[in-house]
Amino acid sequence: MLKPDLLRKALTDLLPEYREASADRLIMFIDKGNIATLYNPPRFSYEYRYQLRVVLLEYAQHPDVVMLAVVRWLNTYQPDLLMNHDRAKEAIGFVAEILDNGSLDLQLTLQLTESVRFVAREDGGADMIHLEEPVPNPMLGDVPDGKLLTGIWLNGEQLVPPANG
Repeated sequence: MLKPDLLRKALTDLLPEYREASADRLIMFIDKGNIATLYNPPRFSYEYRYQLRVVLLEYAQHPDVVMLAVVRWLNTYQPDLLMNHDRAKEAIGFVAEILDNGSLDLQLTLQLTESVRFVAREDGGADMIHLEEPVPNPMLGDVPDGKLLTGIWLNGEQLVPPANG
């Protein structure tokens, strides 16, 4: 499975406080996973289907920053969640515990899939190829995918990077 590491990178690119020294404050785990496949020789493929839980401990910025990062990531790596109205209504689940110090523990839940194709090689081996997602959703056309945001503002206040930092 590749998507958890890709999401971790997207989050740590935007939230430097979760990089190396504080990496233990960004926790990811998979539950409710299964493999979907059909018998269809000579073509073999399968799809990971799983729920990814992302936990940010002691998160001190506005939750909009994380949500923007996740929606941008979904636009590239799981666009079907945003293109289907019924699925988009529940694309990102969350639970938050508000802490005394003005921060919160934030848990996000995403329903993800990853398709894998088995391609036989002439030498008797096989290549396992993770298939790319469909073309991203144009919903975020004014926020270029793949480019690091240099700042995020909410009601005129700069959240990322913090105006005082």
